[in-house]
Amino acid sequence: MAIAKTKADTPEPKNNMSRWLSLLGSAAAAAFGVQSRKKLEADFAQKSPLPFVLIGIIGTALLVITLVLITRAVI
Repeated sequence: MAIAKTKADTPEPKNNMSRWLSLLGSAAAAAFGVQSRKKLEADFAQKSPLPFVLIGIIGTALLVITLVLITRAVI
């Protein structure tokens, strides 16, 4: 049985910076597999997946750059 969610159930960050920090924290928690069900549902209630796609691309680029720099330092 599904429970209908309202806007009051999922608090939204007040300004743009806190929204991005919230998204970044959510993406990091999801990457480590420790994200709560409530936060997951709030993320899927977002209008656009674009912020999550951007965070994923930036995170992947940082991972690749870090691995390349570590590899060059060791070799």
